[in-house]
Amino acid sequence: MDNKTPELDESIKNALKAHSDSIIDNTGVDNKSASEDLVALYHSQYRNLFIWTTIKWAMSILTAIFCLYQFFQQESTMGMIAYATLFICCALAICTIYILLWTSMNKNAINRDLKRLELQTALLIKQIGLVTKQP
Repeated sequence: MDNKTPELDESIKNALKAHSDSIIDNTGVDNKSASEDLVALYHSQYRNLFIWTTIKWAMSILTAIFCLYQFFQQESTMGMIAYATLFICCALAICTIYILLWTSMNKNAINRDLKRLELQTALLIKQIGLVTKQP
């Protein structure tokens, strides 16, 4: 059985390469850069949510910078603790929003790769001849 596995793998690769290269290249699906993924994120179904999230992200960054500045301007320990706590909360919000946007961008890339994999599987099934023709 071990002797047939490399032959089977090689025949699968050859079958996919022979017929799928031109079809997959013509689907218009390319590996996109991060900036193109980010633009696609804002043209998705949840566009308003992502715009609102970006506004919150910018406000958190501005608030964190303000808190950092005020932290070093304070003379009392209580004021320093307050601004340090607010800075940490803003930093957590920034990280959380970044992770939300990053996972949403990756979700689009994963969906694109799954569609490519489905196309290759369909081509492989067609090549092997496992699809039965129904009248």
